[in-house]
Amino acid sequence: MTDATNGQDPGAPPQSKGLGRRWVFGKDISSWPMQKVAHAAQRKAELESRISLWAAGFPIENEATLSEDRRKWETRLRVRVEPPSQEWSLILGDVLYGLRSALDACVWEFAHIDGAMPHKPNLVQFPVVRDPANWDKALRERLQSVPREVAERIEMVQPFNRPLGQVAVDPLVILTDLNNTDKHRASVSVSVDPHGIRQNVSVTFDSEEASERNAPPDITYHFPSLADQALVVDARFKDPVREVRGGVTVGMRFTVDAPMGKEGIGSLTSGLVQNVHDVLNFIAVGPASPEELAEMSGQNDEGWLPVDIQADESGRTFTTSARQDDSRQSS
Repeated sequence: MTDATNGQDPGAPPQSKGLGRRWVFGKDISSWPMQKVAHAAQRKAELESRISLWAAGFPIENEATLSEDRRKWETRLRVRVEPPSQEWSLILGDVLYGLRSALDACVWEFAHIDGAMPHKPNLVQFPVVRDPANWDKALRERLQSVPREVAERIEMVQPFNRPLGQVAVDPLVILTDLNNTDKHRASVSVSVDPHGIRQNVSVTFDSEEASERNAPPDITYHFPSLADQALVVDARFKDPVREVRGGVTVGMRFTVDAPMGKEGIGSLTSGLVQNVHDVLNFIAVGPASPEELAEMSGQNDEGWLPVDIQADESGRTFTTSARQDDSRQSS
């Protein structure tokens, strides 16, 4: 007789958490989840390519002007070609959906492994749980017929394993929130924001006294939303300026509104793709066994420098450092 939650035999001897059977995608279990990740990565590359193509056309210029009384100097943005933000946002939505559905597809495969059948298949999905008090319910409903070791591995990657202040920035939470926003509320918008101003400007006056009166310069830097004629730099002078040489360069950052604020689209999508790929592999393979950890640390192989492997409180993150062992060092 098996447990109704995860197909575990109540009479079976206890095992270390997450250890047990291992599966290989494409051999022991369908490669469909990993193909979804690969497709999401492909759409991510397409998004980056389209952004690069737009940027290569020099769609934005900086225009500097000196006021008639020569006491005010400004630099404004001139937008020659508007960014196709809506098109980019649609592609980003595809990336998010592909990654989230890869997680769900993986759980679905394991819920039907070896002929298993969930009693409420419409509830089966990859759970993302922020509060450990909600885990038991997620286990019963979302992982109904998933093998015990797989359910334990999924528990080990849950956001609630992080310190409380880091739960909101867990990649699984970010992915879930962005995907839900894109599906149920509004599009997840990709935007172009001025980011980083480099200045190479020299100002000359009619006299040394005027130069001294205007030191240090009275300059304000702005980081506006991308719009034609948006003010970027304005400088005010006490005396008329004879000449202004040089100018400023305004960098552009391609961002998306994430739970922790605006995030660069490249780093965000790269991180999410890598995280989902790693989570799927961990679910299929599980943590290293004590024997494997011993082998990795060199305890069973002469000539290897011993390594201390320390797990953090979650039991999932390991830090390593080499130990100096006199018995292994040459004299």
